[in-house]
Amino acid sequence: MHLTFWARHGRRFATAPVLQALRRVRALRSPSQLLGFAAKNEGAEMLVLYSVLQRLVSLLPKTGAGTVAVAEGLAGDGRFQVLMKTLSSRAEECNGATLARVADAAVRLRTRSPELEELLQRLAEVTVTRHNCIKPQDLSILAQAFGSWRLDPGADPARFLRGEALRQMQDFKWNSCVRFLDAFRRWGIVDPELTAMTLERLQDILPAATNRDVVMILEVFSKLGIARLELLQKLCQMAFSNLWLFSPQQLVSVTSSLAKLRFLTERDVEELLKALMPQFGRLSDVDVGRLLFALAMANVCCAQDPRLKVLAAQYVGAGNSDVLSDIDVAWALAVLGLDRYFPAMVERIAEMGMVEKRSSLVKLHDVLCHVAHQRPEFPLPSELRRAARDAAAAEAQRLASSQMRSKVLTVCHRLVPPQTPQRTMAGPFQVDFVDERSKLVVDLDLVSWPMTRKLRHQILGDQGYTTVALPYWEVKRLVLAYWAFNVLILRD
Repeated sequence: MHLTFWARHGRRFATAPVLQALRRVRALRSPSQLLGFAAKNEGAEMLVLYSVLQRLVSLLPKTGAGTVAVAEGLAGDGRFQVLMKTLSSRAEECNGATLARVADAAVRLRTRSPELEELLQRLAEVTVTRHNCIKPQDLSILAQAFGSWRLDPGADPARFLRGEALRQMQDFKWNSCVRFLDAFRRWGIVDPELTAMTLERLQDILPAATNRDVVMILEVFSKLGIARLELLQKLCQMAFSNLWLFSPQQLVSVTSSLAKLRFLTERDVEELLKALMPQFGRLSDVDVGRLLFALAMANVCCAQDPRLKVLAAQYVGAGNSDVLSDIDVAWALAVLGLDRYFPAMVERIAEMGMVEKRSSLVKLHDVLCHVAHQRPEFPLPSELRRAARDAAAAEAQRLASSQMRSKVLTVCHRLVPPQTPQRTMAGPFQVDFVDERSKLVVDLDLVSWPMTRKLRHQILGDQGYTTVALPYWEVKRLVLAYWAFNVLILRD
């Protein structure tokens, strides 16, 4: 980061000794050197101590087998503990910008220690005393940091940040709006008023959005399951009119986000693939996996499409070791019918350890059911099957009370009160509606479900069921039309 940044944050200007210390920090190349410097300069300006923390974050490995070991070693280093205590004791010296950046750097350390917990707690305490003193960008950074830390949603910082955000919403830029939406998602806070105001603000500043802004907001929308038709249409118009200006990674992100929102048409897929094809070789293994999963979600490409075969061969041949990406690709290969590459992914899955992320376990449940249906002799770890089955049941139970499903159920009860089929089991899956006499299965393809019902419906079809998947946007139109009709009747 440029030294001019340090001159803007902290005090009005940086003295020559401070600038000299900042240059020394930037020249250090190892965590040990940084911690040694911090131990010898405990009384330095807060700006210098923060620069040590920020530099430390930049030097830590982002991924890999040694990431956890490095983080644990860092937490046990006495010099690191002294640095955390020093920052905690001097938190009152920080202005809003420095508070936000210290909190952001602290959570990016990806480690846990009493000293680090104490620092974050102290930062939260100081934050709530700074009424009308923190700018929107810094508010959003603090919200994201505390949300990542999993601070108690009912604690004072959450209420403080919410109140300040509502007060300053008219000054929010794109990145601040996106960060706040993402922060409250991580925090587990459902706040319809703040969400509505943030989306209105996004709509107001839409003409000033850059390509990066479009990518960021689509990613957050897909994570939160926010499906605002008018806003999505404008975002798509902005994206597809300038596809050549996006990087390959951004194009993959746009494809993935729109697929999760069930907003990707066949024409959109063709345009995105046309822009991406010359740059397939520049995609990382994870990006290739995300692209395959998005194409399977869109379900507009056939198994004979050579582009799909290129992507599948590129991913499987690379020997990627990312467990979550492997699950996504295995599900995509099964849906797309790329049987040549599917066995290799199944073998990887059988050899991997336990998975904790529920959405990945839900996808894995469909994959394992497909394996059991197609290759019943293939040995699969019983613990993995049990975890995937339990996750799918828990997710189905959570979505059973979703607002959209409740509205559809109300419509069905009004139309056919006594005979409306209820959520139950069909084969190995829990479905939305099933009639055992006719073996009719109806599922709602909601954006809150981590993947489409295509694979499970293929399996149920082989077992004699007639399956119907109601697309999310059609369901939404049906529900809106029904309630609008009721309103007209009441008015008459």
